[in-house]
Amino acid sequence: MPETRTFPTRIVTRAGELFSGEIVGAIIPGADGYFGVKANHAPLVATLGIGELAVTMPDGQGYYFAVSGGVAEVRDNEMVILADIGERAEDIDVTRAEGAAERARARLKGESEEERVDITRVQIALARAVNRLRVAKHRR
Repeated sequence: MPETRTFPTRIVTRAGELFSGEIVGAIIPGADGYFGVKANHAPLVATLGIGELAVTMPDGQGYYFAVSGGVAEVRDNEMVILADIGERAEDIDVTRAEGAAERARARLKGESEEERVDITRVQIALARAVNRLRVAKHRR
């Protein structure tokens, strides 16, 4: 049976390290769409968008993270992800995320100009909340 190629990966936020370990691959939410990384990937620096970051361990087990903003760097067969915001699937407070999504939806439907003053900011908040809820489905 062929040996599984792994590479060290760290996922870090301002709040601290979310993950560190040897993985066989990752699916990453880039600002321009999702992309995959496996061992011996070409050097890369990419901006992160809002989305689900999935890593696959050598035993096939997957770990999932909700991330928003930041950068991913791959070089010398190592990957470091510096996320502006990030949470492990099992750490997501579903009730809080549902509340944030509902508040954002209500603000987007607001009747007055005052209620819809910063639509872009509200749309980003909604995208983050919906992403957190999607990633939370992977909770163990």
